[in-house]
Amino acid sequence: MTSGKGIREVSVLINKYPLQNGSKTNQKNWHKKRGTAIILHKDTSDEYKREVHWYECKNIGKVDFKVKMPKTGDVE
Repeated sequence: MTSGKGIREVSVLINKYPLQNGSKTNQKNWHKKRGTAIILHKDTSDEYKREVHWYECKNIGKVDFKVKMPKTGDVE
């Protein structure tokens, strides 16, 4: 898990996601997290286990999910 200054996009997150009262968060509020999820393909209903990355702030929650797809040639 990366947090604060270790996140390359932390300034973008601070500007994009203000708190409900309009004030801005700061670097130490943000954490980069990852986990796994079962992804369901909407057309074929196939299920795939994938690695998922997101950013999280205590007072905001989870934002900007990214699903890591396997490299070409990797086995499912």
